[in-house]
Amino acid sequence: MRTMLLQDWISVSSTVAWPVGSALFTLIQSEPHWAVTDELQDLAFLVEVAYATGSAPTLAFQTAPAPEHGLFLPMQTPLALPGLAGSSTIVRAFATATTGPPAGRYVRWAVTDTATWEACFRITMVGF
Repeated sequence: MRTMLLQDWISVSSTVAWPVGSALFTLIQSEPHWAVTDELQDLAFLVEVAYATGSAPTLAFQTAPAPEHGLFLPMQTPLALPGLAGSSTIVRAFATATTGPPAGRYVRWAVTDTATWEACFRITMVGF
C-alpha cells in the first residue's frame, strides 16, 4: 500500500473555455504533479473540498500509459464539487471496475464546467 498527496490544498478557477473553441472550461493538473502508479492496481482518492462555485464543476481522475494528453481517459464518473463543499468523500478506482479503465502509469485530476468556476480542494491518493 502506498499513500501520497496527489494535490495539496489548491484554489483554482477557469474563466476561459479550453480547448479553444469548445464550450467547456477545463483545468488539468500540471504535468510535474501527475502521480506515477507503476505497480499499483487499485486506487482510492480522498477528496476534501473547502468550496466550489460555478454552474456544476466536476472533478475527474484520469489515467494514461504515457504522459501524452490525448491518451488520458477518465477512471470513473466525474464527481460534482459543489455538493461536497465543506466536506470530503472517497472515490474508488479499481482494476476490475466497469466504469473506466484500470490505473495506467500516470494519474492526474481535471476540473470541468460549462461556465466559469472556482474551487478549493485537496486530494490524497492511496494505492494497492
